[in-house]
Amino acid sequence: MKKKTLKSLRNRLDAVFSVFVRTRGADPQGYNSCVSCGRKMPWQDGDAGHYYRRQHTGTRFDPRNVHFQCKSCNGFRAGNVASYARYMYATYPQSDLDDLDFLHRQSTKLTRSDLEDLIEKYSMAVVHIKTPVLCRS
Repeated sequence: MKKKTLKSLRNRLDAVFSVFVRTRGADPQGYNSCVSCGRKMPWQDGDAGHYYRRQHTGTRFDPRNVHFQCKSCNGFRAGNVASYARYMYATYPQSDLDDLDFLHRQSTKLTRSDLEDLIEKYSMAVVHIKTPVLCRS
């Protein structure tokens, strides 16, 4: 059997991690609120918005760095950074914010094993999230 490429594993992790982030904190009807503007919507309609952008490999898959955002804030408003920052400072202790600040400056290279482990971790976490509305009618 042919091994999956690192790129395909990273793409799979991106997809699994995105579902994990977007469903985390969703209410029983499957709705979540944007951390930047507060807009409530079905988790499928939002994004996994990064505080430190995805290009920073040290924080790309850190759940403290990635939260539910509406597409307007994440895309059209370039992350709505000022509001996102207010959310981060209200949610996390300074030690976590300092840790994220340090990690986003680190160049991290994930191995095949790292990617597979993270895929398994976030896949299992998604399975345990109680969100009954997984598709809209």
